Amino acid sequence: MSETLFSEMRFIRQTTFHLVRDLSERQMGKIPDGFPHNIHWNLGHIYVVGERFYGRMTNSEPYFPQSIWTYFNPGTAPSNWDAAVPSIEEIISLLKDQLDRYVSVIPDNLAEPVNNPYTTSSGYTLNTGIEFYRFSFYHEGMHIGIIKSLKKFV
Repeated sequence: MSETLFSEMRFIRQTTFHLVRDLSERQMGKIPDGFPHNIHWNLGHIYVVGERFYGRMTNSEPYFPQSIWTYFNPGTAPSNWDAAVPSIEEIISLLKDQLDRYVSVIPDNLAEPVNNPYTTSSGYTLNTGIEFYRFSFYHEGMHIGIIKSLKKFV
């Protein structure tokens, strides 16, 4: 079971990297009409939410360098950024490191209840590491779809 989860996580994250590999910083920073965010924000948001999930499923503190959450939390937008926003290169590096941590989770612990369950905005409560893991797939997949849409306009 856990090897399948890890394999799926690698595939999803590699899909994210593949989508943006040939885009310029300008393209990733553009906010097309009708969209509230850019590709840069979506990448940072994937990291921030993934890190919050990782922290809960491992009962550890999330790793948020440079107050990254202030730029990429739900409810934030690039229109409010300042010069200290983490670069795309930094975010890609953080996403790679996060993937390594996700796939090194001790499988035996994934079925155990977490100390701090989380209820999503749609009312679904995540109680175990497996639930956090699987919901992170859904979350990143949503943003992969958004990135694909944004690419059509940048």
